[in-house]
Amino acid sequence: MIIDSFKKALERAKQNGKPAKPEMPKFDPVITSVSWGQDMDYDYALKGIDSLFGKMHMKSVAKKGSAKAMAHLACGFRTGYKSKKDIQEALAWGKKSAELGNMWGQYEYGKALLETGKLADSFHWITESAKQGYRHAFLQLGTMYENGIGTEADLDLAAYWYALALKEGLPDAKKCLDRVGGSIVNQAEYLENTLNFAVNPTYTAEDLFRKAWGWENDHNYVKLAYLLRAAEKGWYDAFEELAKIFSRSSSKPYGAYDPLFAEDCLREMTALLKQKAEAGEGPSLYKLGKLHLQGISMDSCGVLIEVDPVKSRACFEKGAEAGDPDCLVRFGEIVRDEGDLERAFKCFDAAAQKGNFVGAYFAAWMLEEGRGTHSDMDRAIQYFEMAAKHQESEYGKLAKQHLQALENNAVYRER
Repeated sequence: MIIDSFKKALERAKQNGKPAKPEMPKFDPVITSVSWGQDMDYDYALKGIDSLFGKMHMKSVAKKGSAKAMAHLACGFRTGYKSKKDIQEALAWGKKSAELGNMWGQYEYGKALLETGKLADSFHWITESAKQGYRHAFLQLGTMYENGIGTEADLDLAAYWYALALKEGLPDAKKCLDRVGGSIVNQAEYLENTLNFAVNPTYTAEDLFRKAWGWENDHNYVKLAYLLRAAEKGWYDAFEELAKIFSRSSSKPYGAYDPLFAEDCLREMTALLKQKAEAGEGPSLYKLGKLHLQGISMDSCGVLIEVDPVKSRACFEKGAEAGDPDCLVRFGEIVRDEGDLERAFKCFDAAAQKGNFVGAYFAAWMLEEGRGTHSDMDRAIQYFEMAAKHQESEYGKLAKQHLQALENNAVYRER
Protein backbone atom coordinates (compact mmCIF):
# COMPACT_ATOMS: atom_id res chain seq x y z
CA MET A 1 0.00 0.00 0.00
CA ILE A 2 1.25 3.45 -0.92
CA ILE A 3 0.27 4.82 2.52
CA ASP A 4 2.49 2.20 4.20
CA SER A 5 5.39 3.20 1.94
CA PHE A 6 4.82 6.85 2.84
CA LYS A 7 4.83 6.02 6.55
CA LYS A 8 8.20 4.30 6.06
CA ALA A 9 9.49 7.51 4.46
CA LEU A 10 8.21 9.39 7.51
CA GLU A 11 10.04 7.00 9.84
CA ARG A 12 13.26 7.51 7.86
CA ALA A 13 12.84 11.25 8.23
CA LYS A 14 12.40 10.91 12.01
CA GLN A 15 15.48 8.70 12.28
CA ASN A 16 17.50 11.29 10.39
CA GLY A 17 16.65 13.78 13.11
CA LYS A 18 15.04 17.17 12.98
CA PRO A 19 17.38 19.74 11.48
CA ALA A 20 17.56 22.91 13.52
CA LYS A 21 15.62 25.73 11.97
CA PRO A 22 18.10 28.47 11.04
CA GLU A 23 18.15 31.46 13.33
CA MET A 24 16.28 34.18 11.54
CA PRO A 25 17.85 37.65 11.61
CA LYS A 26 16.25 40.22 13.86
CA PHE A 27 15.88 43.89 13.08
CA ASP A 28 14.47 46.94 14.75
CA PRO A 29 11.53 48.16 12.68
CA VAL A 30 11.70 51.63 14.24
CA ILE A 31 13.06 53.99 11.59
CA THR A 32 15.36 56.62 13.08
CA SER A 33 16.22 60.02 11.65
CA VAL A 34 19.60 58.63 10.59
CA SER A 35 18.31 55.44 9.02
CA TRP A 36 15.77 57.16 6.78
CA GLY A 37 16.31 60.84 7.27
CA GLN A 38 14.03 63.66 8.29
CA ASP A 39 15.75 66.29 6.22
CA MET A 40 14.08 69.60 5.37
CA ASP A 41 16.91 70.65 3.05
CA TYR A 42 16.51 67.41 1.11
CA ASP A 43 12.73 67.79 0.93
CA TYR A 44 13.13 71.31 -0.44
CA ALA A 45 15.68 70.18 -3.05
CA LEU A 46 13.41 67.31 -4.09
CA LYS A 47 10.58 69.69 -5.00
CA GLY A 48 12.65 71.24 -7.77
CA ILE A 49 14.57 68.15 -8.83
CA ASP A 50 13.25 68.28 -12.42
CA SER A 51 15.05 71.56 -13.04
CA LEU A 52 18.77 72.03 -13.51
CA PHE A 53 18.83 74.25 -10.44
CA GLY A 54 17.08 71.51 -8.45
CA LYS A 55 19.68 68.92 -9.43
CA MET A 56 22.48 71.31 -8.46
CA HIS A 57 20.74 72.04 -5.18
CA MET A 58 20.42 68.31 -4.41
CA LYS A 59 24.12 67.84 -4.93
CA SER A 60 24.84 70.82 -2.74
CA VAL A 61 22.67 69.38 0.05
CA ALA A 62 24.48 66.05 -0.28
CA LYS A 63 27.86 67.75 -0.02
CA LYS A 64 26.71 69.41 3.19
CA GLY A 65 26.24 65.95 4.72
CA SER A 66 22.64 64.92 4.01
CA ALA A 67 22.67 61.09 3.94
CA LYS A 68 19.26 61.09 2.31
CA ALA A 69 20.41 63.40 -0.50
CA MET A 70 23.45 61.18 -0.99
CA ALA A 71 21.18 58.14 -1.33
CA HIS A 72 19.03 60.03 -3.83
CA LEU A 73 22.07 60.82 -5.97
CA ALA A 74 23.30 57.21 -5.73
CA CYS A 75 19.90 55.98 -6.92
CA GLY A 76 19.82 58.40 -9.85
CA PHE A 77 23.34 57.59 -10.99
CA ARG A 78 22.75 53.83 -10.60
CA THR A 79 19.44 53.65 -12.46
CA GLY A 80 19.80 56.59 -14.84
CA TYR A 81 16.44 57.95 -13.63
CA LYS A 82 16.36 61.74 -14.20
CA SER A 83 20.14 61.57 -14.33
CA LYS A 84 22.96 60.27 -16.47
CA LYS A 85 23.80 56.68 -15.51
CA ASP A 86 27.24 56.59 -13.87
CA ILE A 87 28.03 53.56 -11.72
CA GLN A 88 31.19 55.13 -10.26
CA GLU A 89 29.24 58.16 -9.04
CA ALA A 90 26.60 55.79 -7.67
CA LEU A 91 29.27 53.90 -5.74
CA ALA A 92 30.81 57.09 -4.38
CA TRP A 93 27.56 58.65 -3.13
CA GLY A 94 26.11 55.33 -2.03
CA LYS A 95 29.14 54.55 0.12
CA LYS A 96 28.99 57.91 1.87
CA SER A 97 25.29 57.53 2.64
CA ALA A 98 25.68 53.90 3.72
CA GLU A 99 28.51 54.69 6.10
CA LEU A 100 26.32 57.37 7.71
CA GLY A 101 23.77 54.62 8.46
CA ASN A 102 21.05 55.60 5.99
CA MET A 103 19.12 52.47 5.02
CA TRP A 104 18.26 53.79 1.55
CA GLY A 105 21.91 54.60 0.98
CA GLN A 106 22.95 51.16 2.21
CA TYR A 107 20.56 49.59 -0.28
CA GLU A 108 21.76 51.76 -3.17
CA TYR A 109 25.39 51.09 -2.34
CA GLY A 110 24.67 47.36 -2.18
CA LYS A 111 22.90 47.44 -5.55
CA ALA A 112 25.76 49.38 -7.13
CA LEU A 113 28.30 46.90 -5.73
CA LEU A 114 26.17 44.08 -7.16
CA GLU A 115 26.36 45.64 -10.63
CA THR A 116 30.16 45.79 -10.39
CA GLY A 117 30.44 42.14 -9.35
CA LYS A 118 31.42 42.69 -5.71
CA LEU A 119 28.90 40.16 -4.47
CA ALA A 120 30.02 39.64 -0.86
CA ASP A 121 30.20 43.40 -0.20
CA SER A 122 26.84 43.85 -1.87
CA PHE A 123 25.30 41.18 0.33
CA HIS A 124 26.70 42.89 3.45
CA TRP A 125 25.18 46.30 2.69
CA ILE A 126 21.84 44.92 1.48
CA THR A 127 21.66 42.99 4.76
CA GLU A 128 22.40 46.14 6.78
CA SER A 129 19.62 47.95 4.94
CA ALA A 130 17.17 45.09 5.47
CA LYS A 131 17.95 44.92 9.18
CA GLN A 132 16.89 48.56 9.48
CA GLY A 133 13.56 47.75 7.80
CA TYR A 134 14.00 48.94 4.19
CA ARG A 135 11.41 46.91 2.32
CA HIS A 136 13.14 46.85 -1.09
CA ALA A 137 16.15 45.35 0.66
CA PHE A 138 13.86 42.55 1.94
CA LEU A 139 13.09 41.54 -1.63
CA GLN A 140 16.69 41.85 -2.82
CA LEU A 141 18.01 39.87 0.12
CA GLY A 142 15.48 37.12 -0.60
CA THR A 143 16.78 36.93 -4.16
CA MET A 144 20.38 36.73 -2.95
CA TYR A 145 19.60 33.89 -0.55
CA GLU A 146 17.53 32.06 -3.16
CA ASN A 147 20.29 32.15 -5.77
CA GLY A 148 23.39 32.10 -3.58
CA ILE A 149 24.56 35.60 -4.55
CA GLY A 150 27.26 36.82 -2.19
CA THR A 151 26.32 34.11 0.31
CA GLU A 152 25.40 30.44 0.43
CA ALA A 153 21.99 29.62 -1.01
CA ASP A 154 19.40 29.17 1.74
CA LEU A 155 15.77 28.80 0.70
CA ASP A 156 14.54 29.13 4.27
CA LEU A 157 16.08 32.58 4.62
CA ALA A 158 14.93 33.47 1.11
CA ALA A 159 11.37 32.62 2.12
CA TYR A 160 11.77 34.62 5.35
CA TRP A 161 12.77 37.83 3.56
CA TYR A 162 10.24 37.35 0.75
CA ALA A 163 7.51 36.99 3.39
CA LEU A 164 8.58 40.27 4.98
CA ALA A 165 8.57 41.98 1.57
CA LEU A 166 5.08 40.64 0.91
CA LYS A 167 3.92 41.91 4.30
CA GLU A 168 5.25 45.33 3.34
CA GLY A 169 3.17 45.31 0.16
CA LEU A 170 5.76 44.67 -2.57
CA PRO A 171 3.80 43.06 -5.45
CA ASP A 172 6.66 40.89 -6.78
CA ALA A 173 7.14 39.22 -3.39
CA LYS A 174 4.14 36.89 -3.80
CA LYS A 175 5.47 35.06 -6.86
CA CYS A 176 8.94 34.92 -5.28
CA LEU A 177 7.56 33.34 -2.12
CA ASP A 178 5.51 30.87 -4.19
CA ARG A 179 8.64 29.98 -6.15
CA VAL A 180 10.63 28.95 -3.08
CA GLY A 181 7.57 27.35 -1.52
CA GLY A 182 8.08 28.68 1.97
CA SER A 183 10.89 26.10 2.23
CA ILE A 184 10.37 23.36 4.82
CA VAL A 185 13.49 22.28 6.69
CA ASN A 186 11.85 19.80 9.06
CA GLN A 187 11.18 16.83 6.78
CA ALA A 188 9.45 14.71 9.43
CA GLU A 189 7.03 17.52 10.29
CA TYR A 190 6.44 18.18 6.58
CA LEU A 191 5.62 14.54 5.82
CA GLU A 192 3.36 14.34 8.87
CA ASN A 193 1.46 17.38 7.61
CA THR A 194 1.05 15.63 4.26
CA LEU A 195 -0.13 12.38 5.82
CA ASN A 196 -2.54 14.02 8.26
CA PHE A 197 -4.12 16.52 5.89
CA ALA A 198 -7.87 15.87 5.90
CA VAL A 199 -9.11 14.89 2.43
CA ASN A 200 -12.80 14.61 1.60
CA PRO A 201 -13.43 10.82 1.58
CA THR A 202 -16.16 11.16 -1.04
CA TYR A 203 -13.71 12.41 -3.70
CA THR A 204 -12.92 9.97 -6.48
CA ALA A 205 -9.32 9.30 -7.51
CA GLU A 206 -9.77 11.62 -10.48
CA ASP A 207 -11.24 14.35 -8.23
CA LEU A 208 -8.22 14.11 -5.93
CA PHE A 209 -5.78 14.28 -8.82
CA ARG A 210 -7.50 17.37 -10.23
CA LYS A 211 -7.40 18.98 -6.78
CA ALA A 212 -3.66 18.34 -6.65
CA TRP A 213 -3.15 20.15 -9.96
CA GLY A 214 -4.93 23.16 -8.52
CA TRP A 215 -1.77 23.78 -6.47
CA GLU A 216 0.98 25.27 -8.61
CA ASN A 217 3.83 24.60 -6.20
CA ASP A 218 4.97 20.95 -6.34
CA HIS A 219 6.21 21.13 -2.76
CA ASN A 220 3.06 22.35 -1.07
CA TYR A 221 2.14 19.55 1.33
CA VAL A 222 -1.57 19.96 0.47
CA LYS A 223 -0.80 19.10 -3.16
CA LEU A 224 1.21 16.07 -2.04
CA ALA A 225 -1.64 14.98 0.23
CA TYR A 226 -4.08 14.98 -2.69
CA LEU A 227 -1.60 13.08 -4.86
CA LEU A 228 -1.02 10.54 -2.09
CA ARG A 229 -4.74 9.88 -1.65
CA ALA A 230 -5.30 9.71 -5.41
CA ALA A 231 -2.54 7.10 -5.62
CA GLU A 232 -4.12 5.22 -2.72
CA LYS A 233 -7.27 4.95 -4.85
CA GLY A 234 -5.24 3.62 -7.78
CA TRP A 235 -4.77 6.71 -9.98
CA TYR A 236 -1.67 5.87 -12.00
CA ASP A 237 -0.65 9.42 -12.87
CA ALA A 238 -0.58 10.27 -9.14
CA PHE A 239 2.01 7.52 -8.56
CA GLU A 240 4.14 8.89 -11.38
CA GLU A 241 3.90 12.48 -10.18
CA LEU A 242 4.86 11.53 -6.61
CA ALA A 243 7.82 9.56 -7.95
CA LYS A 244 9.00 12.58 -9.98
CA ILE A 245 8.76 14.96 -7.02
CA PHE A 246 10.45 12.68 -4.47
CA SER A 247 13.29 11.69 -6.82
CA ARG A 248 14.34 15.26 -7.70
CA SER A 249 17.32 16.59 -5.76
CA SER A 250 15.77 20.06 -6.06
CA SER A 251 13.08 18.82 -3.64
CA LYS A 252 15.61 18.48 -0.79
CA PRO A 253 15.12 21.93 0.77
CA TYR A 254 11.38 21.32 1.00
CA GLY A 255 11.46 17.90 2.65
CA ALA A 256 9.92 16.15 -0.37
CA TYR A 257 13.01 14.14 -1.28
CA ASP A 258 13.21 10.40 -0.71
CA PRO A 259 14.39 8.23 -3.64
CA LEU A 260 13.31 5.08 -1.80
CA PHE A 261 9.74 6.34 -1.61
CA ALA A 262 9.92 7.35 -5.28
CA GLU A 263 11.01 3.80 -6.11
CA ASP A 264 8.15 2.39 -4.01
CA CYS A 265 5.70 4.56 -5.95
CA LEU A 266 6.83 3.20 -9.30
CA ARG A 267 7.00 -0.40 -8.07
CA GLU A 268 3.49 -0.27 -6.62
CA MET A 269 2.08 1.44 -9.70
CA THR A 270 3.70 -1.12 -12.00
CA ALA A 271 2.44 -4.09 -9.97
CA LEU A 272 -1.09 -2.68 -9.79
CA LEU A 273 -1.07 -1.81 -13.48
CA LYS A 274 0.04 -5.25 -14.59
CA GLN A 275 -2.44 -6.96 -12.27
CA LYS A 276 -5.41 -4.97 -13.60
CA ALA A 277 -4.23 -5.26 -17.21
CA GLU A 278 -3.95 -9.04 -16.82
CA ALA A 279 -7.56 -9.02 -15.59
CA GLY A 280 -8.56 -7.23 -18.80
CA GLU A 281 -9.36 -3.77 -17.40
CA GLY A 282 -9.43 -1.39 -20.35
CA PRO A 283 -7.90 1.79 -18.82
CA SER A 284 -5.04 -0.26 -17.33
CA LEU A 285 -4.36 -1.94 -20.68
CA TYR A 286 -4.28 1.50 -22.32
CA LYS A 287 -1.83 2.87 -19.70
CA LEU A 288 0.38 -0.21 -19.93
CA GLY A 289 0.34 -0.03 -23.72
CA LYS A 290 1.54 3.59 -23.57
CA LEU A 291 4.25 2.76 -21.04
CA HIS A 292 5.58 -0.07 -23.21
CA LEU A 293 6.31 2.63 -25.80
CA GLN A 294 8.48 4.68 -23.44
CA GLY A 295 9.44 2.35 -20.58
CA ILE A 296 9.84 3.00 -16.85
CA SER A 297 13.10 2.64 -14.99
CA MET A 298 15.13 4.08 -12.10
CA ASP A 299 18.84 3.83 -11.49
CA SER A 300 18.21 2.27 -8.09
CA CYS A 301 15.82 -0.46 -9.21
CA GLY A 302 16.47 -0.94 -12.92
CA VAL A 303 13.81 -1.45 -15.59
CA LEU A 304 10.24 -1.86 -14.33
CA ILE A 305 8.47 -1.71 -17.70
CA GLU A 306 10.56 -2.34 -20.79
CA VAL A 307 10.17 -0.60 -24.13
CA ASP A 308 8.45 -3.20 -26.31
CA PRO A 309 6.23 -2.11 -29.27
CA VAL A 310 4.94 -5.69 -29.68
CA LYS A 311 3.67 -5.81 -26.08
CA SER A 312 2.28 -2.31 -26.51
CA ARG A 313 0.27 -3.40 -29.56
CA ALA A 314 -0.98 -6.46 -27.71
CA CYS A 315 -2.23 -4.29 -24.82
CA PHE A 316 -4.10 -1.93 -27.14
CA GLU A 317 -5.61 -4.86 -29.03
CA LYS A 318 -6.77 -6.60 -25.86
CA GLY A 319 -8.21 -3.32 -24.57
CA ALA A 320 -10.00 -2.73 -27.87
CA GLU A 321 -11.54 -6.20 -27.72
CA ALA A 322 -12.73 -5.35 -24.21
CA GLY A 323 -14.38 -2.24 -25.60
CA ASP A 324 -12.20 0.43 -23.97
CA PRO A 325 -12.67 3.64 -26.04
CA ASP A 326 -9.06 4.85 -25.75
CA CYS A 327 -7.71 1.43 -26.71
CA LEU A 328 -10.14 1.29 -29.64
CA VAL A 329 -8.79 4.59 -30.97
CA ARG A 330 -5.13 3.67 -30.44
CA PHE A 331 -5.50 0.20 -31.94
CA GLY A 332 -7.52 1.69 -34.79
CA GLU A 333 -4.57 3.99 -35.57
CA ILE A 334 -2.19 1.02 -35.51
CA VAL A 335 -4.20 -1.16 -37.94
CA ARG A 336 -4.94 1.87 -40.14
CA ASP A 337 -1.21 2.49 -40.49
CA GLU A 338 -0.77 -1.22 -41.25
CA GLY A 339 -3.28 -0.86 -44.09
CA ASP A 340 -6.28 -2.67 -42.56
CA LEU A 341 -8.76 0.16 -43.13
CA GLU A 342 -11.90 -1.88 -42.55
CA ARG A 343 -10.74 -2.97 -39.11
CA ALA A 344 -9.56 0.56 -38.35
CA PHE A 345 -12.98 2.00 -39.17
CA LYS A 346 -14.71 -0.54 -36.95
CA CYS A 347 -12.46 0.52 -34.07
CA PHE A 348 -13.02 4.25 -34.61
CA ASP A 349 -16.76 3.80 -35.07
CA ALA A 350 -17.06 1.71 -31.89
CA ALA A 351 -15.09 4.34 -29.93
CA ALA A 352 -17.31 7.12 -31.31
CA GLN A 353 -20.44 5.25 -30.29
CA LYS A 354 -19.01 5.13 -26.75
CA GLY A 355 -18.64 8.95 -26.80
CA ASN A 356 -14.96 9.20 -27.72
CA PHE A 357 -14.60 12.35 -29.80
CA VAL A 358 -11.18 11.41 -31.21
CA GLY A 359 -12.66 8.18 -32.53
CA ALA A 360 -15.54 10.25 -33.95
CA TYR A 361 -13.11 12.52 -35.77
CA PHE A 362 -11.23 9.63 -37.41
CA ALA A 363 -14.45 7.78 -38.26
CA ALA A 364 -15.89 10.95 -39.83
CA TRP A 365 -12.98 11.21 -42.26
CA MET A 366 -13.29 7.58 -43.28
CA LEU A 367 -17.05 7.94 -43.77
CA GLU A 368 -16.59 11.07 -45.88
CA GLU A 369 -13.94 9.51 -48.08
CA GLY A 370 -15.38 5.97 -48.13
CA ARG A 371 -12.21 4.43 -46.71
CA GLY A 372 -12.71 1.12 -44.90
CA THR A 373 -16.46 1.57 -45.21
CA HIS A 374 -19.03 2.93 -47.66
CA SER A 375 -19.30 6.68 -48.00
CA ASP A 376 -21.96 8.19 -45.73
CA MET A 377 -21.87 11.98 -45.58
CA ASP A 378 -24.72 12.31 -43.11
CA ARG A 379 -22.99 10.12 -40.53
CA ALA A 380 -19.69 11.86 -41.26
CA ILE A 381 -21.27 15.24 -40.46
CA GLN A 382 -22.73 13.86 -37.22
CA TYR A 383 -19.32 12.63 -36.12
CA PHE A 384 -17.55 15.86 -37.13
CA GLU A 385 -20.14 17.80 -35.10
CA MET A 386 -19.55 15.51 -32.14
CA ALA A 387 -15.79 16.09 -32.29
CA ALA A 388 -16.19 19.86 -32.84
CA LYS A 389 -17.79 20.23 -29.39
CA HIS A 390 -14.37 19.65 -27.87
CA GLN A 391 -12.58 22.88 -28.77
CA GLU A 392 -10.01 22.32 -26.04
CA SER A 393 -8.56 19.59 -28.28
CA GLU A 394 -6.72 19.91 -31.58
CA TYR A 395 -9.10 17.32 -33.07
CA GLY A 396 -12.08 19.43 -32.01
CA LYS A 397 -10.62 22.52 -33.66
CA LEU A 398 -9.87 20.60 -36.87
CA ALA A 399 -13.40 19.19 -36.93
CA LYS A 400 -14.89 22.66 -36.58
CA GLN A 401 -12.69 24.02 -39.38
CA HIS A 402 -13.73 21.15 -41.64
CA LEU A 403 -17.42 21.73 -40.94
CA GLN A 404 -17.01 25.40 -41.83
CA ALA A 405 -15.29 24.42 -45.07
CA LEU A 406 -18.13 22.06 -45.89
CA GLU A 407 -20.70 24.79 -45.26
CA ASN A 408 -18.91 26.99 -47.79
CA ASN A 409 -18.93 24.18 -50.35
CA ALA A 410 -21.70 24.65 -52.94
CA VAL A 411 -22.07 20.91 -53.57
CA TYR A 412 -22.52 20.28 -49.87
CA ARG A 413 -25.14 23.04 -49.55
CA GLU A 414 -27.13 21.51 -52.41
CA ARG A 415 -27.09 18.14 -50.64
